[in-house]
Amino acid sequence: YASYSTSFLPQPGTDANGDPFKPTEAKQYEVGVKYQPPGVNASVTLAAFDITQKNTLTTDPNDEIYQVQVGEIRSRGLELEAVASVLDGLDVVGSFTYQDVEITQSNDGDQGNRPSGTPKYLAALWADYTQPTGPLQGLGAGAGVRYVGSSYGDNAHEARENDAYTLVDAAVHYEWNSLRLGINATNLFDKDYIITQDGYTYRGEGRTVMASLRYRW
Repeated sequence: YASYSTSFLPQPGTDANGDPFKPTEAKQYEVGVKYQPPGVNASVTLAAFDITQKNTLTTDPNDEIYQVQVGEIRSRGLELEAVASVLDGLDVVGSFTYQDVEITQSNDGDQGNRPSGTPKYLAALWADYTQPTGPLQGLGAGAGVRYVGSSYGDNAHEARENDAYTLVDAAVHYEWNSLRLGINATNLFDKDYIITQDGYTYRGEGRTVMASLRYRW
């Protein structure tokens, strides 16, 4: 398959003349292939993308306390995703992303650098099992891991570098007729990690547990 799309994102703030900033604009090209092996309930998708974002903010060369919209960021990369039903009731999903993101236009001396807080590598693996028959039919549980690669703390690559980290998520759910009850936990082991972005440092999100109740008709 092949696709082309455009997007925009409102940008708050004003320039030196008091005029509001225009939205940033992006163009995305993507090509990919999906393969499903015969006789197997599984599929693999490989995609390549190229995204260019314009109208990003950079320092006004005439007055450093203001910004102008002449910046540009380009992102190129590959995405791989595999989905499979390994056994009756057991589903597995895995994904991997490589992204080469570069500041291609800037007045800040950081042209050619990777933007702050942007990792090169992302990966995830999730498995979920639901009891298909018997007295426990509809009861299930899932667990998975998320990997986020290292990234820079600022566009100039002068601040501390963010280390790569891996988080564990889990879920328990029960479905009966049209009713579904679920409990989801992200960062299950409450891993402590620090993130620096745009020169600001903060702690990553700790353990979060959410319960949900859904009814379909």
